[in-house]
Amino acid sequence: MLFKDIPILDPLLSIGITFYILYHVIKNLKDTLGILLDKAPKGIDTNILEEKILGISSIEGLHHLHFWSIDGKEHAFSVHLEVPNDMDRDSIVTIKNKIREHLNEFKVAHFTIQFDYSGENCEQKE
Repeated sequence: MLFKDIPILDPLLSIGITFYILYHVIKNLKDTLGILLDKAPKGIDTNILEEKILGISSIEGLHHLHFWSIDGKEHAFSVHLEVPNDMDRDSIVTIKNKIREHLNEFKVAHFTIQFDYSGENCEQKE
């Protein structure tokens, strides 16, 4: 407007800047809602992680596998593992260390593992 007298230029630029800001707000809001709703982080395939964990010896099965983002950069993980009734402490520590190695690939800052013995029901009863 300083160089040419085009009165429509100011409103057009205002609308363009508004749409630019609105686009980025919506994009960030979508990512933020994913974090608040404990959505699995982008690029994380829990099926691959599940296969890796089931590949560890002495693990008979797993359930209640949850993977979520804490802040968009660091992640958290929780799982219940089914192990044989005669599992000793050293074997459990070995399993935890192997799982920790797998989780390092996914930038996991916090993980929780619950061990359930064969035939044990972990469901909460009221």
